Amino acid sequence: MTMNGRAKTAVSLAKELSASIATRADAADEAGALPAEDVALLRESGYLGISVPKEFGGYGLSLRDCVAAQLELAQGSASTALVAGMQVHIFGNQREIRTWREAAYVDFCEQAAQGALFNSVASEPAMGSPSRGGLPATTAVSTPDSNGWCINGHKTWITGGKHLTHMLVRVNIENEGGVLLVEQDAPGLEWANAWQKALSLR
Repeated sequence: MTMNGRAKTAVSLAKELSASIATRADAADEAGALPAEDVALLRESGYLGISVPKEFGGYGLSLRDCVAAQLELAQGSASTALVAGMQVHIFGNQREIRTWREAAYVDFCEQAAQGALFNSVASEPAMGSPSRGGLPATTAVSTPDSNGWCINGHKTWITGGKHLTHMLVRVNIENEGGVLLVEQDAPGLEWANAWQKALSLR
């Protein structure tokens, strides 16, 4: 199978980005950091929309073509490629299963294509990865005006961390699992850097 024009463009873009992020990769790994410059490149270049459908401003790439682009990006920095890969997975998966409300799906796709950075926020100290089952300890209670949610909890590792613009937070709502959108500037959100000298991706 051959790549279409959009896929070739995305792979070429990934090579370009890779060359730039490679110049910071060693220092970032030593510092245990994700360079803000890398994230800015991902957001400004449109790369974060490679799995977003074309009709919402993305590239609309297949899984195979997304992997090809990601392999190129990872040559520069595996950590930076992982951050991008989380978004690629989220929107590629939603394109197939469409579990979000339609209005939210369209809105999130358009924002992702324009450079918003999303990731799921699920893992917790006691529960570990939600893929093993169980409800999160993080709770969500409807606000008195029923126009929002009060979320209370503690999550552990979050790929992309402070660089994310949108977080899909797994919560416990009256003993049922749910997912709520939290933006980076939400009041009460706190970050603790517990990854110094850790052997890990960011």
